[in-house]
Amino acid sequence: LHVGEAFRLFGEIKSAQSTDRDLPGGRRPLDVDTFALQEMVIEWTVPAGEGASVTMRPGRQMLQFGAQRLVSPLPWGNTLRAWDGVTVDYRGGPLKVTGIATAFAPVDKTEFNDTDTDALLYGLYGTHTYGPQNVLDLYWLGTESSDRTFNATTGDSSRQSLGARRKGPLGGDFDGEV
Repeated sequence: LHVGEAFRLFGEIKSAQSTDRDLPGGRRPLDVDTFALQEMVIEWTVPAGEGASVTMRPGRQMLQFGAQRLVSPLPWGNTLRAWDGVTVDYRGGPLKVTGIATAFAPVDKTEFNDTDTDALLYGLYGTHTYGPQNVLDLYWLGTESSDRTFNATTGDSSRQSLGARRKGPLGGDFDGEV
């Protein structure tokens, strides 16, 4: 639902079923999500200078950045991942910077997918596009998790990632990504 140029309400529900999976191990937890709210966001976009804008988006939403190796809705699974929280996008020319403050909403096969307030994701992700196929991403992402088990040890986890991604043509018919 668009209300003027600045406001948008977007919602998406889903029912994801895998009824005929004949692979070792049978159905995985990410194969079934009986009935769920996939996304429900309110967007508010305001101008931020010549050709630039800022969009605030609170609610449940799918997140994906770069090549989707760190943050992704997991499009190769039968169910899609979502986060509850707020994102703020700045877009101006070839630059896009997204700030995120969210909590994971894990799939519950038979119940509503509630927010896991003990699984936080936050940070900044910036993308600069140089022409149609050249991209430079710079990011800082943080996660906070409570009572998680890693290698038979249970406790709280706090992780910070600083990184960069460069993608573009190498010449001829070759592309590269680092």
